[in-house]
Amino acid sequence: MIIRHRIIKENNEEILLVYLDSNLEEFASELGDDPDTREKNLVTQVKDYLNQKRINFTGKVVKVFVGALVVATLSLGMKPQTLAKAEAISPSLTQTVIVEKGDSLWNIAKENGLSVSELKAINNLTSDVIQPGQVLMLRDNAEIGTYVVKAGDSLWTIAQKYGMDVNELKALNNTKDTIYPGQTLKVIQAKTPRSYTVKSGDSLWTIAREFNTTVSSLKAINNLKSDTIHPGQTLVIPNTVTNSNTNVDVDTKTITVRVKRSNGTIQNISLEDYVTGVVAAELGAGFNEAAYKAQALTARTYAAKFVEEGKTITDTDSHQVYLDKNQIKNSWGEQDFNKYYPLIEKAVKETKGEVITYQGKYIDALYFSTSNGRTERPEYVWGGKLDYLQSVDSHWDTKSPYYFRTSTFTNSEFQSRLGLSTSNLSATVLSRTANGSVNTINIAGRTFTGNYVKSKLGLRSTDFTIRFASGKVLVDQRGWGHAVGLSQYGAYFMGEEGYNYRQIIHHYYQGVDIEKL
Repeated sequence: MIIRHRIIKENNEEILLVYLDSNLEEFASELGDDPDTREKNLVTQVKDYLNQKRINFTGKVVKVFVGALVVATLSLGMKPQTLAKAEAISPSLTQTVIVEKGDSLWNIAKENGLSVSELKAINNLTSDVIQPGQVLMLRDNAEIGTYVVKAGDSLWTIAQKYGMDVNELKALNNTKDTIYPGQTLKVIQAKTPRSYTVKSGDSLWTIAREFNTTVSSLKAINNLKSDTIHPGQTLVIPNTVTNSNTNVDVDTKTITVRVKRSNGTIQNISLEDYVTGVVAAELGAGFNEAAYKAQALTARTYAAKFVEEGKTITDTDSHQVYLDKNQIKNSWGEQDFNKYYPLIEKAVKETKGEVITYQGKYIDALYFSTSNGRTERPEYVWGGKLDYLQSVDSHWDTKSPYYFRTSTFTNSEFQSRLGLSTSNLSATVLSRTANGSVNTINIAGRTFTGNYVKSKLGLRSTDFTIRFASGKVLVDQRGWGHAVGLSQYGAYFMGEEGYNYRQIIHHYYQGVDIEKL
């Protein structure tokens, strides 16, 4: 029933976090109806788990999770009053997680209070495929550094030095228990603090706004007793982005989005200007008013959620692609720019401040290019469910220019990409997802997920058919993208049929509301 564990440190004491199978629906019936019986059974399971896994746990406090929910706090032989301190423990205190069999980016992100896109951005992941034993970082203010082993070192002492778990250290370095002096190990460490040289006219407030932090954080990290600073002074900038109101211009009430550009610079861009740049970059020239407006709502909602959480967003498809006005003009050419850019500006202006919510909270405004004729449920892509993201009809996508594609591989290339050792190639779909895509497939006697095959072969979608002919492998694909949420080409062709942007939003996101910021 225990599927994973994590050890964290709090006040120099180890705390064990154990995660039960998220499919466990009846907690009481599985462990006993009586609270004392449940606790005894849990303690027994934890002790058995520690013995079976040979885990060196020196603490006494255990917190039991189902998903992100704490269902029990246990004591392995300590006084009950000590447990009150443990209630404040959160899995987000850990720096890394070791991927285990059955894990997905979705459940790891949800367990640690992150979105899938944030988890991918922190770890520079370009696909949704993760492997057992892989180490994922959970904090954007941490990075992988190196440590040279000295005489007398052990994995335990090195792990303690960097606030890591021994298993994390071993997984990160793909090593066993033996280390030797002079060996270089990878470790998780805090990012090197950023610095800023004060210029004439600067104030702590303007610097705090520039770096999306607070005046109090600046003063604390620099040990400042007053608000006075002077030109030439060097200030350390906190790595952690704070959840404050620094994204709001108190004079104009204009929300700004903190964007990390591809060239490494950080820009604070007004929300509506940012949305204009995203709509232009994500849809491009040639779409209609309804599609541009629907895309504006998804882009604004996506960004507003980041602003609310005080986080920085990138200008790449790790989050949303953003291009400024000059980049768009250079990309499209003057003719298309003059024709379509004013339409985008108009769509953004006429939907100003409108966002998509579900039960009063911003939705995960996911979108993609083209489906196979029906959208997908997220559990088949990332492993989690959201009520407003259902599989809905999107037959309009069959008219998309990106609906169908065939990729061709040589037999040897196909075998190499999927790690197949046999030349006796065959493919049989074992199960399908909500929209009819490949969920699991048997290829040459081995079972793969559709997402894994898509990633390894560089396919556009998981709705594919594999054909073998004359020493080649042909893979027919229908759709482009993860197929969860709003279809961009579906929105376009719905608009061509007379649907407005609100009808499009309510079609692709079930049970949501459109509200003003």
